[in-house]
Amino acid sequence: MTGKPTIRQARREGKAAGEDDPLTSTADIPAILSFINMAQCEEDPSAQVKATEAKLEAIIHLDDGPPAAPGEPSRRFAWALIIESPAGEVAGHAMYYYICSAWRGEPGIFLEELFVLPQHRRSGYGRLLIQALAAEARRSGCTRLEWNCYRDNEKALRFYGSLGATRMDNWVTLRLLDGDVERLAEEAAGGGTTR
Repeated sequence: MTGKPTIRQARREGKAAGEDDPLTSTADIPAILSFINMAQCEEDPSAQVKATEAKLEAIIHLDDGPPAAPGEPSRRFAWALIIESPAGEVAGHAMYYYICSAWRGEPGIFLEELFVLPQHRRSGYGRLLIQALAAEARRSGCTRLEWNCYRDNEKALRFYGSLGATRMDNWVTLRLLDGDVERLAEEAAGGGTTR
Protein backbone atom coordinates (compact mmCIF):
# COMPACT_ATOMS: atom_id res chain seq x y z
CA MET A 1 0.00 0.00 0.00
CA THR A 2 1.32 3.43 -0.89
CA GLY A 3 0.99 6.54 1.18
CA LYS A 4 2.57 8.12 4.19
CA PRO A 5 2.49 7.08 7.81
CA THR A 6 0.43 9.25 10.14
CA ILE A 7 1.29 10.48 13.63
CA ARG A 8 -1.24 11.33 16.31
CA GLN A 9 -1.59 11.51 20.08
CA ALA A 10 -2.49 8.27 21.87
CA ARG A 11 -6.22 7.90 22.29
CA ARG A 12 -9.00 6.01 23.94
CA GLU A 13 -11.80 4.84 21.70
CA GLY A 14 -15.35 3.96 22.75
CA LYS A 15 -16.38 0.90 24.67
CA ALA A 16 -14.99 -2.55 24.21
CA ALA A 17 -17.61 -5.21 23.62
CA GLY A 18 -19.31 -6.08 26.89
CA GLU A 19 -17.77 -3.17 28.81
CA ASP A 20 -20.07 -0.98 30.90
CA ASP A 21 -17.48 1.70 31.59
CA PRO A 22 -16.07 3.33 28.45
CA LEU A 23 -13.13 4.65 30.48
CA THR A 24 -11.78 1.12 30.95
CA SER A 25 -11.32 0.40 27.25
CA THR A 26 -8.50 1.93 25.27
CA ALA A 27 -7.31 1.78 21.70
CA ASP A 28 -3.62 2.54 22.14
CA ILE A 29 -2.66 1.47 25.65
CA PRO A 30 -2.36 -2.26 24.78
CA ALA A 31 -0.10 -1.41 21.82
CA ILE A 32 2.04 0.92 23.97
CA LEU A 33 2.48 -1.80 26.60
CA SER A 34 3.39 -4.28 23.89
CA PHE A 35 6.01 -1.86 22.53
CA ILE A 36 7.45 -1.35 26.03
CA ASN A 37 7.75 -5.12 26.50
CA MET A 38 9.38 -5.59 23.08
CA ALA A 39 11.86 -2.78 23.77
CA GLN A 40 12.74 -4.32 27.13
CA CYS A 41 13.45 -7.66 25.46
CA GLU A 42 15.75 -5.97 22.94
CA GLU A 43 17.54 -3.63 25.34
CA ASP A 44 17.77 -5.52 28.62
CA PRO A 45 16.28 -9.03 28.65
CA SER A 46 17.07 -9.39 32.35
CA ALA A 47 14.94 -6.36 33.28
CA GLN A 48 11.33 -6.72 34.39
CA VAL A 49 8.58 -4.48 33.02
CA LYS A 50 6.24 -3.53 35.87
CA ALA A 51 3.92 -1.43 33.69
CA THR A 52 0.39 -2.70 33.13
CA GLU A 53 -2.39 -1.40 30.93
CA ALA A 54 -4.10 0.05 34.02
CA LYS A 55 -0.91 1.81 35.16
CA LEU A 56 -0.28 3.26 31.70
CA GLU A 57 -3.86 4.44 31.31
CA ALA A 58 -3.52 6.20 34.66
CA ILE A 59 -0.38 8.15 33.66
CA ILE A 60 -0.72 8.83 29.92
CA HIS A 61 -2.78 11.73 28.62
CA LEU A 62 -5.16 10.34 26.01
CA ASP A 63 -6.46 12.77 23.42
CA ASP A 64 -10.05 11.72 23.99
CA GLY A 65 -9.74 11.04 27.71
CA PRO A 66 -11.77 12.72 30.43
CA PRO A 67 -10.36 15.88 32.02
CA ALA A 68 -9.58 15.94 35.72
CA ALA A 69 -12.56 16.78 37.91
CA PRO A 70 -12.78 20.46 38.93
CA GLY A 71 -10.36 21.17 41.76
CA GLU A 72 -8.63 17.79 41.28
CA PRO A 73 -5.06 17.73 39.96
CA SER A 74 -4.36 15.59 36.92
CA ARG A 75 -2.40 12.46 37.77
CA ARG A 76 -1.41 11.94 34.15
CA PHE A 77 2.25 12.72 33.63
CA ALA A 78 3.10 11.47 30.15
CA TRP A 79 1.97 11.75 26.55
CA ALA A 80 2.46 9.31 23.68
CA LEU A 81 2.72 9.93 19.97
CA ILE A 82 1.54 7.00 17.87
CA ILE A 83 2.72 6.35 14.33
CA GLU A 84 0.50 4.35 12.00
CA SER A 85 1.61 2.77 8.74
CA PRO A 86 -0.21 3.72 5.55
CA ALA A 87 -2.21 0.50 6.03
CA GLY A 88 -3.41 1.75 9.44
CA GLU A 89 -1.19 -0.53 11.57
CA VAL A 90 0.07 0.99 14.80
CA ALA A 91 3.79 0.79 14.04
CA GLY A 92 5.50 2.58 16.93
CA HIS A 93 5.35 5.24 19.58
CA ALA A 94 7.23 7.97 21.39
CA MET A 95 6.32 8.41 25.07
CA TYR A 96 7.36 11.73 26.56
CA TYR A 97 6.87 14.21 29.38
CA TYR A 98 7.76 17.83 30.08
CA ILE A 99 10.86 18.91 32.00
CA CYS A 100 12.58 22.18 32.80
CA SER A 101 16.17 23.30 33.00
CA ALA A 102 17.09 25.30 36.08
CA TRP A 103 20.32 26.45 34.43
CA ARG A 104 18.60 27.64 31.26
CA GLY A 105 15.33 28.64 32.89
CA GLU A 106 13.52 27.01 29.97
CA PRO A 107 11.15 24.08 29.46
CA GLY A 108 11.93 20.95 27.51
CA ILE A 109 10.64 17.51 26.64
CA PHE A 110 12.11 14.23 27.84
CA LEU A 111 11.65 11.28 25.49
CA GLU A 112 11.01 8.34 27.81
CA GLU A 113 10.55 5.64 25.17
CA LEU A 114 10.94 5.43 21.41
CA PHE A 115 9.98 2.19 19.72
CA VAL A 116 9.22 1.19 16.13
CA LEU A 117 8.21 -2.33 15.16
CA PRO A 118 11.11 -4.16 13.46
CA GLN A 119 9.28 -4.47 10.13
CA HIS A 120 8.96 -0.66 9.97
CA ARG A 121 12.53 0.21 10.95
CA ARG A 122 14.80 1.80 8.37
CA SER A 123 11.68 3.33 6.81
CA GLY A 124 12.03 6.70 8.53
CA TYR A 125 9.42 6.07 11.23
CA GLY A 126 11.78 6.81 14.11
CA ARG A 127 12.88 10.06 12.48
CA LEU A 128 9.23 11.01 11.84
CA LEU A 129 8.41 10.44 15.53
CA ILE A 130 11.38 12.56 16.67
CA GLN A 131 10.41 15.29 14.18
CA ALA A 132 6.83 15.25 15.50
CA LEU A 133 8.19 15.47 19.03
CA ALA A 134 10.36 18.45 18.00
CA ALA A 135 7.26 20.10 16.53
CA GLU A 136 5.41 19.50 19.81
CA ALA A 137 8.36 20.99 21.71
CA ARG A 138 8.33 24.10 19.53
CA ARG A 139 4.52 24.42 19.82
CA SER A 140 4.84 24.20 23.63
CA GLY A 141 7.67 26.73 23.88
CA CYS A 142 10.28 24.09 24.76
CA THR A 143 13.90 24.62 23.76
CA ARG A 144 15.31 21.12 24.19
CA LEU A 145 14.68 17.40 23.77
CA GLU A 146 16.48 14.91 25.96
CA TRP A 147 16.52 11.14 26.31
CA ASN A 148 18.64 8.26 27.51
CA CYS A 149 20.08 5.45 25.45
CA TYR A 150 21.97 2.32 26.44
CA ARG A 151 25.70 2.92 25.90
CA ASP A 152 26.09 -0.31 23.93
CA ASN A 153 23.16 0.39 21.59
CA GLU A 154 25.45 1.66 18.83
CA LYS A 155 22.78 1.44 16.13
CA ALA A 156 20.47 3.74 18.10
CA LEU A 157 23.33 6.06 19.02
CA ARG A 158 24.28 6.41 15.34
CA PHE A 159 20.64 7.16 14.49
CA TYR A 160 20.41 9.80 17.24
CA GLY A 161 23.72 11.29 16.08
CA SER A 162 22.30 11.59 12.55
CA LEU A 163 19.55 13.76 14.05
CA GLY A 164 22.14 16.11 15.53
CA ALA A 165 21.83 14.82 19.12
CA THR A 166 24.83 15.34 21.39
CA ARG A 167 26.01 12.77 23.93
CA MET A 168 26.14 14.17 27.46
CA ASP A 169 29.06 12.07 28.69
CA ASN A 170 29.75 14.41 31.59
CA TRP A 171 26.37 13.58 33.22
CA VAL A 172 25.46 10.49 35.24
CA THR A 173 21.87 9.28 35.54
CA LEU A 174 20.86 8.73 39.17
CA ARG A 175 17.68 7.07 40.38
CA LEU A 176 15.83 6.25 43.58
CA LEU A 177 13.27 3.45 43.37
CA ASP A 178 10.38 2.14 45.44
CA GLY A 179 11.79 1.47 48.91
CA ASP A 180 14.29 4.33 48.82
CA VAL A 181 11.60 6.83 47.80
CA GLU A 182 9.38 5.52 50.58
CA ARG A 183 12.23 5.68 53.11
CA LEU A 184 13.07 9.29 52.27
CA ALA A 185 9.40 10.28 52.40
CA GLU A 186 9.14 8.68 55.83
CA GLU A 187 12.26 10.53 56.94
CA ALA A 188 10.66 13.79 55.81
CA ALA A 189 7.41 12.95 57.62
CA GLY A 190 9.34 12.11 60.78
CA GLY A 191 11.41 15.26 60.62
CA GLY A 192 14.78 13.52 60.50
CA THR A 193 16.87 10.72 59.11
CA THR A 194 16.50 7.02 59.78
CA ARG A 195 19.79 5.76 58.35
